[in-house]
Formats: sequence, structure tokens, C-alpha cells
Amino acid sequence: MIGKISPQGTSLESRVRYLYGPGKSHEHVDPHLVAGWRSPAELEPPLRPSGRRDMRMLIGLLLQPHAAMGDWGSPRPVWHCLLSEAPTDRVLSDVEWGDIAVDVMLRTGLSNGEDDEGVRWIAVRHAADHIHVVAMLARQDGRRPRLSFDRLRVRDACQAAEDRYGLRKTGPAWKRSSLA
Repeated sequence: MIGKISPQGTSLESRVRYLYGPGKSHEHVDPHLVAGWRSPAELEPPLRPSGRRDMRMLIGLLLQPHAAMGDWGSPRPVWHCLLSEAPTDRVLSDVEWGDIAVDVMLRTGLSNGEDDEGVRWIAVRHAADHIHVVAMLARQDGRRPRLSFDRLRVRDACQAAEDRYGLRKTGPAWKRSSLA
């Protein structure tokens, strides 16, 4: 399993709308939440009569802690991590992907578990072989989260998922991550 952290972004709204949108070549199929700082059922954006999702509540909830920080908030508050499995791996269930997302958030220290004071985050699945984890870099207790060694910690979570679910092994964290 490969975990790729994108450079921190500025627009949560455009990131979430892209993940729920059709994709660049209509490759996004059935986008939905598999995990988050709250139950996915509570956070899933409702469908409008037009068939499109109403993202306002989800985006508003994700933005609240950062907005409350005012000038103390990060200028680039959007953390985005893509987690993907090898084409030869079995298709993981939503529950398995959700467990992997939770493990990533716990290992990075962005979340401390259920009902914690960590960041608000979601994990979106729109394809069989990967998920996207998006978090706002503002803790609910009003502090900025620490991102020390987040790439190494994501790598550890990926290797743990490989062992737990019998996925194809990848290289160690100190080398360029690639499928072994």
C-alpha cells in the first residue's frame, strides 16, 4: 500500500468537491465517506433533487475549528493523503478502508480517537483501489496540530495494513516508496 501526502492546500471546498465530483475523466464512481472524525453516516452529504450532493454542511463542519482560530490558523490548512493498493490486491471493503484511515489519523497524531480534540477529517472512497483522507489542520481544542514525521507515520500505517489484510508488500520508509 502506498500513502502519498500532497502539499498542504488552501481550499478545502475545492478539494472536497473534486473528490465527490466526476473526476478528470469521469473515473470517480460512487463517491462516499468510509470514515471521519464522526460517523460517516452523520457526515455524508445529502443528495439534492438534481442528484448532486449538498456539500455545505460537511464543508462548514470541517472548517469550524480553523475559522475559530482566526489569525492563529494556518495559511495552508488542508492536509490530503491518498492511500492506494496495488492492482493485484484484493478489493478492500469500506469497513477495511475506514479502519486504515483511522489508523493513519491515529499514527500521525492528527486524531486521538473517538470524540477527541484532534482535527476534523474525512476519508472519501470513489474507486475500488484507493481512498483520500482530507483533514483541516486545526485541532478542536484551538491548537495547531503537529505534523512531525507524518510521511513516515503514514508509511507505518500502510505497512501495518499490508500485514493485516494480506496486501502486496512495499519497500521500507527510508527508500522511495514503491511496490516491491
